[in-house]
Amino acid sequence: MRAEAALPKSPRAFLDDQISEAWSKLPSGGYHWVFLAGRGRGGPNSCGGLTWCDLHEFSTIPSINQIFGHTPGNLGPIPNEYGVENWICDTSDGRRGVRHYLLVAHDSITPHWLDGTPVRRNRTGALDFHTRPTSGAGVA
Repeated sequence: MRAEAALPKSPRAFLDDQISEAWSKLPSGGYHWVFLAGRGRGGPNSCGGLTWCDLHEFSTIPSINQIFGHTPGNLGPIPNEYGVENWICDTSDGRRGVRHYLLVAHDSITPHWLDGTPVRRNRTGALDFHTRPTSGAGVA
């Protein structure tokens, strides 16, 4: 969802209304922007709906935490000036398939390898999505 979209009410209320409307159209085969891809992926809109967001389409929205994907090979938090949590979660690298998932629980987001091992941080403190821990290596 683009931050510059005209929002007639609070972002959260607007999205709640739009999601409700989108779900109501599904049983009859109707379309709604919430579920549609953007032009870059063959859709009718300039950017994708809530279930379609490429990294180049993404904008932070104040007071809305967002997790999105559809940009293969990217995973991790996106810094922003609003203090909200934004994560890109598209962990397929095109060769090996999906390699990670995000666990969202107790007001925190933690990336894990598919076997359940948390992703470690490297020496600079950045999440290291490339170095797979070896068996029995412990995690930080």
